[in-house]
Amino acid sequence: MKIQLKFLILLISVVAALFLFFLFYSSFQRASLIDLFKSEQAQSQRVFNTILDIQSGFVRVVAQDYTVWDDMRAYMASGDPAWAKDNLDTIIDTFKVDAFWVYRLDGTLLYNRSSLSANSLASLAIDPRLFLKKGSVERFFVKTNLGLCEIYAATVHPTGDLARKTPPAGYFLVGRLWNASFLNEISNLTGGVVSMSDVDQKVSAASFAGSYDKGVVILRRALSSWDGKEVSVLEMRTESPVLRNFNKQLNRYIIIFFIIGLFLVSSVFSYVFRWFTHPLRLIAAALEKEDVGFLKAFDKSRDEFGAIAGLINSFFSQREQLFREIQERRHAEEKLSRAAGEWRTTFDCINEQVSVMDKNYRISRVNLAFAQHFNMDPDEITGKVCYELLGRGKACPRCPYRRIMTTKNSHFSEYYCVETGVYSEVTCSPILDASGDVTGAIHIVKDITSRKDMEKQQRLAVLGRLVADMAHEVNNPLMVISGRGQLSLMEQIASPDLKENLTIIIDECQRAKEIIQRLLKFAKPSVKDMRRVNIQTCIDTVIRLIEHQFSVSGIAFIRHYLDNPPFVSIDDRQMQEVLMNLFNNAREAMPKAGTISVIVTSANDCLTIEIRDTGSGMAPQVKKRIYEPFFTTKDRGTGLGLSVCYGIIKSYGGSLEFVSEQQSGTSVFIKLPIAREQSAK
Repeated sequence: MKIQLKFLILLISVVAALFLFFLFYSSFQRASLIDLFKSEQAQSQRVFNTILDIQSGFVRVVAQDYTVWDDMRAYMASGDPAWAKDNLDTIIDTFKVDAFWVYRLDGTLLYNRSSLSANSLASLAIDPRLFLKKGSVERFFVKTNLGLCEIYAATVHPTGDLARKTPPAGYFLVGRLWNASFLNEISNLTGGVVSMSDVDQKVSAASFAGSYDKGVVILRRALSSWDGKEVSVLEMRTESPVLRNFNKQLNRYIIIFFIIGLFLVSSVFSYVFRWFTHPLRLIAAALEKEDVGFLKAFDKSRDEFGAIAGLINSFFSQREQLFREIQERRHAEEKLSRAAGEWRTTFDCINEQVSVMDKNYRISRVNLAFAQHFNMDPDEITGKVCYELLGRGKACPRCPYRRIMTTKNSHFSEYYCVETGVYSEVTCSPILDASGDVTGAIHIVKDITSRKDMEKQQRLAVLGRLVADMAHEVNNPLMVISGRGQLSLMEQIASPDLKENLTIIIDECQRAKEIIQRLLKFAKPSVKDMRRVNIQTCIDTVIRLIEHQFSVSGIAFIRHYLDNPPFVSIDDRQMQEVLMNLFNNAREAMPKAGTISVIVTSANDCLTIEIRDTGSGMAPQVKKRIYEPFFTTKDRGTGLGLSVCYGIIKSYGGSLEFVSEQQSGTSVFIKLPIAREQSAK
């Protein structure tokens, strides 16, 4: 036995040493392969960058040289087409560019040419005032129907003003298409395959990629528009024969080491198998046939197999005793199981949500109603901490269990969950041990949302009637006061103070009248004139009314529309009122100028209008109450605007949602169902 054991240890040591050597060798070769791969990456990166800089050099030189030229500056003032044809049209053939554009300072297009048929790039809509500043030369990319276009743009200055410190006279843009022929030219120069792809968040642009196992190196560069947004990704893929051959050699060595190791492991396994086979067969036969006669060969054995044989003999003698005890226990468990089943059936028949927890807020048992509320099985909830089910990191501030741990008395309260919008009636009763200490609690939760909604509807109905009555009663005296004031102003008034006071009275009466009109609209919404409307036309109508007024405050509108938007069934006058209210709110949130982006999208039979501002945003406590009537943060507001807007959108079967963070702006999402019959107003 000892000789066999020593031989076995020797074989295992040889296999282990060979395995360690194989691991060390593989790690060393893999590190060498990775270093070689990184070297290939760096070399490809240098070649790639150099070729791209050379290809873009012509366009950059034109943009720089032609914009520090007295004749060009004089042309911006004269607009002489003959001069432009003689001096600018030669740019396309001389410098390998595809198009150029000349803009005046007010952003109007003065002159342009394109090397392509039908002047395809002539209508490229770019306003250089958006991105060109004094003394700058900008490079960006624009997507066209002919492919991606690289553009260099610069301001026009006198000859010799290379620093561009003088006031600009206009703008000059030069473009070159990165089409298939251009990419083929880059591919031939780099010795790889150069392609263009759309921006994908899952693929990191301007980064290395590839596989050193396959000998492939991939380089990516992001191409950005004038506003900094990525519009495309340029990718170069090259294959390295050195990497590929190196990897093949490494794989060949790995296979050789694997075969040698497999042979040694097989030898060890064969020896061990023969050593263990015979004793194990006897033991298996004894266990299978339940006959200890097969174990007589181990009576005088003092090794491990002899010990196992002795344990098996003891097992058979103890098994009979265990069978008797198991039979008795089975009868007792059947009784307990029947009792537990009856208790569980009764527990699950309770309609209220019932849960039992220990003193550490950990749930030990729940009924079926509690589990169905969270869309989980009772076994999934057992063992979880109660407040974690609500998505909290600690116990609720008004937790009833916290109270009963000190009072040791049952506690009853009502709660409202902001996350789910559910009102609950909670009864918490303590579980006391023999010494009177609280060891747990029983929670019973009853959903009373329907009752609360009914009470709220009743209160709103009473409030609506009260508001309507008060509005009618107050409106008549206001009209009398306003009329008397206007009549008084028509007379000859010697006192300037009296005349000013009468003017203030009339203005305040008019303001009170407007507030009353909002109250009446809140109490009794107007009758809707539902039609199928192009929502983008409706938005443009509102923007045209307010765009000049907003631009005075430094606020610009940015539109992102659909090419062929679906129609929605709405009252366009009411919808214009909603949009006007939301635009005004955005304006008040941006006292120091900003932008309002209007984005229209369509998906899943639903049209979405997003109104995004760059204002100060809303605090969480304000966001929770924005739909409440008469709640306002403005000094002269009534707090009815968003309540009326919310009611109008809900009446169309849509939704109105706000996403806002302080100092990060606010986004309003209006979702409307798409009309079935697509015919516009």
